[in-house]
Amino acid sequence: MKMIGALFCVGMMATTVHAQQALSLDAASRQLSHDIFKQLIEINTTDSVGSTTVAAEAMRKRLLDAGFAAGAMGFNVRRNLPPLPGPRSGVSANA
Repeated sequence: MKMIGALFCVGMMATTVHAQQALSLDAASRQLSHDIFKQLIEINTTDSVGSTTVAAEAMRKRLLDAGFAAGAMGFNVRRNLPPLPGPRSGVSANA
């Protein structure tokens, strides 16, 4: 039983080391990722007063600035429409 536990631990450590090597990014890529996540986190996207459209438009601008063609992306925007029916997050479907 101890052998199985030891093999499991070695396997987990090898997997962790491999994952860390595969996910290592250069400093510029890490900073860009940080900046994108920071920007998205700071945009209010709550149902009551926020806007996911603002977040989508911010990401569209980043893609355009990075050289993607405007025709290569599409965004579906629901403006001035009633909320979609169905359960909301945090609400049980059985409630």
